[in-house]
Amino acid sequence: MYKKDLPKKTQLKRPDADGKLNLEEGNDWWVNGNGDPLTVDASKVDLNFIDPSKMVKGQKYLYQTLTASKDGRVYGRIWVEYKGNNQVAIMSETYDFNQDGSFWSKPLRNTANAIGRYFVGKGTHIKLTLEG
Repeated sequence: MYKKDLPKKTQLKRPDADGKLNLEEGNDWWVNGNGDPLTVDASKVDLNFIDPSKMVKGQKYLYQTLTASKDGRVYGRIWVEYKGNNQVAIMSETYDFNQDGSFWSKPLRNTANAIGRYFVGKGTHIKLTLEG
């Protein structure tokens, strides 16, 4: 979705009403949601690329999702905490297009964020709470 395709003013229904957030909903809420937080059902986020057999209970792990997950373009990256018994909890995140560190420290992520910023336009950071 490009800037010109986004509604200028919209009567948005909450994109988190179904517990899932897709890229179009996130981008629209970024532009029109006034920074209101969203809650996402963590069980609906694609985590099939994570192998909990290599994790330590109580440890937190950062995963790049951009190319690894069906939801990668929505989240870009996620932090998970291993709860044991092959269970992980996704940590809350911020939906934004900020550069992370120096551009060259994370060139894939920072390039994707720059492209997203260009096409989506100005907006407000969204606190994402992932539950479930």
